[in-house]
Amino acid sequence: MIEQIYKDAITDKISKAEDASDAEIICVLSGEALDLEPLSWGVACTIAFVVGTALMFFQQVGKVGAFELIAIVFLLFKFLFSKFPKFLEFFIPKFFKFRLTYDFAVSKFELFGYDKIPNAVIFCVCKNEKIAHIVCGENISAKIDNSEFLQIVQEFCVQVKTANFGEAVSVGIDRLCALIMAKIPHEMGDKDEIKEKIVEIK
Repeated sequence: MIEQIYKDAITDKISKAEDASDAEIICVLSGEALDLEPLSWGVACTIAFVVGTALMFFQQVGKVGAFELIAIVFLLFKFLFSKFPKFLEFFIPKFFKFRLTYDFAVSKFELFGYDKIPNAVIFCVCKNEKIAHIVCGENISAKIDNSEFLQIVQEFCVQVKTANFGEAVSVGIDRLCALIMAKIPHEMGDKDEIKEKIVEIK
């Protein structure tokens, strides 16, 4: 998903940050976060509904003609979305996409059992959507305000549009590690509960 040189750099940065703090940091790389199939049905239905509402103002069309046009519009857009998934993304608001990918990141945080580790923090990157999210355990969230995580996420979302994907992830991890080391002190008796530094989801 990213070149080996960036994987090595990310692993090195995380290892150094973990040595200097109590945090357990994981970079989660996902090829695609959104399940576009159910979204395509919803969007196609919405477009057909809007067309149907507009046709109500044209009495000459008639009810039968209106229903036929609604059906044609629905089938047309459903076909287009199935053949050209990228076309669907034009109809998904940015805030909605951000929310759906955040839910995806949280689900992976829980699925891998990181939610049971108070010092865990993941940098979850959705490659196809070009969005990242930071999800953390209770100890981390108590010491670092969410606005600081959000700033790192926003910088990543801007950089990934023009930079190499692996480079953008590496820079994002670098900023996250710097924040962790500044806010989460290292204490005696800290356990290394998570061995992996990078997790890839195809």
